[in-house]
Amino acid sequence: SLQFKVYYAASNNDDFTPPTVWRVEHQSSATQGEADFTVICEDNSGIQRVVMAYTEEGNTWQSRDLEYNSSQDRWETHLSSLTGQFTYFIQVVDNAGNVTVTSNKGLFFESPWRQIHLPLIFRDQ
Repeated sequence: SLQFKVYYAASNNDDFTPPTVWRVEHQSSATQGEADFTVICEDNSGIQRVVMAYTEEGNTWQSRDLEYNSSQDRWETHLSSLTGQFTYFIQVVDNAGNVTVTSNKGLFFESPWRQIHLPLIFRDQ
C-alpha cells in the first residue's frame, strides 16, 4: 500500500524554486540499534516539512517527519529499534509547495557497514 500527500500552491504563487538541501547526516550506534538524523536546508519562503523515507530490508519503506531544532537551525529525528543496515532518502517541502528530494545522487544514503577484522591464525605444518 502507498500513502501520498499532495501539495498545492496558491494560484497567485510565482515561487517555483525548490528548497536547497545543504547537508544530510546520520550517526548510528551499532550496538544499540539507534540512529540520529539531521538535515540542514533552506528556502526563501521557509520550510514546511522535512520527511525521511527509510528501509531496513529493502522491500518495506517507512517515513518519518523530522522536527525543526531552532537552536541548531536544522531538522532532526531519532530512530530506535533498528536491526541492521538501513537505507534512506530525504524530501523537503517549502511553504510555496515546492518539493525537493535528495537521495545521494540516486544511490540512497546508507548506514556504514560494520566490519570486524579478526586475527588470522595459521597452523604450523
